[in-house]
Amino acid sequence: MDQITLNAGVPSDIWRESASTSLSSDAENLCRHNIQGNYTIINEMAANNAIQLGGINANDKLGNDLHNAAKQGNRKRLKKILTTGIQVDYPNNLGQTPLFCACYGNQEGAVDVLLSYGANPNEKSDSGATPVHVAALSGNLNILSKLLTHNGDLRLHDKDGRTTKDWALMQPNPKKRLQMVEFLEKTRLFALTRSGHDFRDTTHSEHPNRSRMALYMRNNPVVRMFNEKIRGQSSVNLDQLKSSPSLGYGKVYHDHQSSGGFMSTIPLVNETVLIHDPDGTTYDSGSFVVMQSMLWKHTKVTAKRLHRDVDAGTEVDLLIKEADYMGKLRHPCLLLLMGICQTNNLDGIVLLYENITFGSLYYHLHQKVEKMHTNQILEVCRQICSALLFLHDQNLVHCYVTSHAIGLVNPHQAKLGNFEYMLESDHCNMGKTSAVSSNRSGHVAYNWMAPEIMNQCPPSFASDMYSYCCVVWEMLKCKSQIS
Repeated sequence: MDQITLNAGVPSDIWRESASTSLSSDAENLCRHNIQGNYTIINEMAANNAIQLGGINANDKLGNDLHNAAKQGNRKRLKKILTTGIQVDYPNNLGQTPLFCACYGNQEGAVDVLLSYGANPNEKSDSGATPVHVAALSGNLNILSKLLTHNGDLRLHDKDGRTTKDWALMQPNPKKRLQMVEFLEKTRLFALTRSGHDFRDTTHSEHPNRSRMALYMRNNPVVRMFNEKIRGQSSVNLDQLKSSPSLGYGKVYHDHQSSGGFMSTIPLVNETVLIHDPDGTTYDSGSFVVMQSMLWKHTKVTAKRLHRDVDAGTEVDLLIKEADYMGKLRHPCLLLLMGICQTNNLDGIVLLYENITFGSLYYHLHQKVEKMHTNQILEVCRQICSALLFLHDQNLVHCYVTSHAIGLVNPHQAKLGNFEYMLESDHCNMGKTSAVSSNRSGHVAYNWMAPEIMNQCPPSFASDMYSYCCVVWEMLKCKSQIS
């Protein structure tokens, strides 16, 4: 079979999955002559292998009723079940939520009900797939639009590194697949232009900078490409995109009078205004993240970003998750998120924290090899304990309390960071496990990890306290290797 021809436009991992299934000569010939149909046979095999819906324990009547109502699109039954107080994101044995199942079954009515009760369109299943991924696979533009207006995120990856577009390409119907890819491309272009304006609107404004902005718009190649995309007839409702606060690329709100913007009240920073601070502290924070001292408009900040040799796949999802949490949390003993820098291609993200002058506690103890006085240790213990109590009061389990997560902001202040593996306690009670269990590097997470997390069991508040005690032992002994 002509692999090069048939593979065009299909993600490599999907190709490998579909190619592993042997084809008869008739099917092979049909594939050869189906180029204009966008490789329907290959996509059918990929789509069939992409999703396997899980189940609920037979003794769990309420959970079964909830998932069955979502799959069947029974709005009345759904509302009745949800009024009992059951969690709207109650997962099955594969971590799939009712919203996930409703999207898979093209049940728009059920999707409306679940979203109105607060269902999370970005909740990941055990395979890392989200309702947004499944909506893209289904080819249903209406469902995906609804998810985006409820802060659905197009940037997230599943555990195989597949993006929302990769999932859309597995839709076997050529027409639906083309419409979905077109929708995703236009949504991306809309976000890239960094404006909520409708570019088809040529009315004039009294704003003094209007003419200069209009000239910029005409000369901007991204804007020109966007205009060319939407000038003709389109099956995509752009008004739906305009009404979405996130456009699928983070909770970004733009001011029509300036080029700046905000992400959940956190400033959105252009990467061109960040300058490396040669006098600051730069250090690793785990196996794939670096904390780098930068200058942002003459202000010292610490930028948290992926290592340059790390592919922006599932790891970037962790930074997106951390940014989402940090937009909601404020406490004197939590690191202050000062800004978010999204790369120009929207594929990467950099978190800008307050300046961490002396680096992490791990950096201080094991790389600079400096011992701490008893009073310092007591102060760090008090401050981090205060931070954990605050998180637990918010029903959040940190899951990643290590000396890497503790930043020494100044000689008298330690603050807790590294929220990328955090979970809501309600989800832990429903059996959700933390992705930190896959981080087995000894000097990154494992040495501080609670036994239940090592065994891939759901974490609890006690898991954080176990890790906290490991940090206390580490400060006293200046060792990170826990026996």
